[in-house]
Amino acid sequence: MTLFLNPDKSWKKAAYEDFSISFVGSFDRWAQICAALKDKDHASITAILNQEKGCYAFIIIHKDIIFSAVDHVASTPIYYSDHAVSNCARTLQKEVMAFDLDKTALNEFCMTGYCTGAQTLYQGLYMVKAGEGVFLSSAHKLEVLRHFSYLPQIDESMNMTGAKEALGSVLDDVFRRLVTELNGRAVLLPLSGGLDSRLVITKLLEHGHDNIISFSYGTKGNGEARIAKKIALNLGVKWLDISSENPRILYNSQLRKDFDCFVDGLSVVPSYLDFEALYMLSLRDDIPKDAVIINGQTGDFIAGAHIPEKLMDDKATIEMAVDFIAEIHYRQNQNLKTDKNIIYNGLALDIEDMNHQGPTAIFEFWEWQERQAKAVMVGQRSYDFFGYDWRLPLWDKDLVDFFATVPLELKLRRKLMVEYLNDYDPKGVFTAEYPEITPWPKGRGWIKWLARGCGFIAGRAAKDACYDRFYYFSNYHNQYALFGYDSYLKHYKKTKRFVGQAALHWLGDQGIDGE
Repeated sequence: MTLFLNPDKSWKKAAYEDFSISFVGSFDRWAQICAALKDKDHASITAILNQEKGCYAFIIIHKDIIFSAVDHVASTPIYYSDHAVSNCARTLQKEVMAFDLDKTALNEFCMTGYCTGAQTLYQGLYMVKAGEGVFLSSAHKLEVLRHFSYLPQIDESMNMTGAKEALGSVLDDVFRRLVTELNGRAVLLPLSGGLDSRLVITKLLEHGHDNIISFSYGTKGNGEARIAKKIALNLGVKWLDISSENPRILYNSQLRKDFDCFVDGLSVVPSYLDFEALYMLSLRDDIPKDAVIINGQTGDFIAGAHIPEKLMDDKATIEMAVDFIAEIHYRQNQNLKTDKNIIYNGLALDIEDMNHQGPTAIFEFWEWQERQAKAVMVGQRSYDFFGYDWRLPLWDKDLVDFFATVPLELKLRRKLMVEYLNDYDPKGVFTAEYPEITPWPKGRGWIKWLARGCGFIAGRAAKDACYDRFYYFSNYHNQYALFGYDSYLKHYKKTKRFVGQAALHWLGDQGIDGE
């Protein structure tokens, strides 16, 4: 029973009585949690962890027990084997000699971009799942404690008027606490054309925090950045244009290889979405060293944007929910086939009685525990790699708990959130007319006309094929350009957009055949 703590300045150490503590994030109830651990009081441990509103991960050693826990979205990962724990998957892999590939996990990785459940790509190497804690004893006895599950408990009495009022109250509490915690520190805010980053920036300003530097990134001339610039100007907030410059050179660098090793957890494709932008920001001398990055993850999910409308039908079933999970999330590699039994069995392990849960609840649970906690949260590791502190106000536990009670008809297509924002609307930033965001950055509209010409001559299939062939030059060019156009042309017919290609490249770097 051993702890292998990898050097990482975001992790800190503490002690309480004869307990040794390694931690990251906001959790600080050490007296309470240690007392509960000493008494082996699992109910109290669960209650204490559920009281924490922010993001955290910790590892506590006491005599012959190691207890590791992550927050409700696993924003910082922890890894374990049957006799060791670490904050770094690669460190633990070497220490416990876990080098045998898990073929089922590899298949899922190629189809989704991440491993599901507690599995990594290697047998005997696991991750603590979102909302869980893991006990490990010197006798190699392993026990999992579930302290949080995202299973909506709907309040059917809630109407739109009351819901908007309640949402506003929760948001104000969340940002009031955040502003107090920031205590004037500079905020680096990635601003897009979407609603979530607009919500974050306006709420920070409303509650008195104006030390904000907003920035937008991606392919030069993309529509999101143009809208973000207008929003920042309207709000009087500094805005930086961090357009992509040399992604291919950066991808071939040692920095990128170090980045991959730091963030991938041997279980998820690294997020290259803002990799180049964060690197460029790290070179600037006008960014305070103690700046905190605050993004809008993941307001669309918790507000209901991802719920398939067909699952709200009275005749919808759990099998339909599993079908939607497979159709939406297991599609990164067109050459592979999804085994839906794997999805169903994974859900059955985590939900005591699936028959008492509606299909929408099953769907949201899976996306929360798998996609959000892995494919989305890996982006926070990018901030850690470049040395930035960060916060996730839209994953605040109070906000998550609130949306778990909202009726489905108010969540579908984010109806409640959109209506709230339209009413809130400081300086008209939510109701103003903005240019339509197209897939193509400024100067590449010719692709649209070329595709239309192909369609006119040879039909819809030819039009779609043209779009697919030239999607490399879309708003996502800054990501595809990491690998180059030759690589894109080699893989685009069998992969679903960027993640599928990134998975193949990452596997190739590890010496794993993902073809």
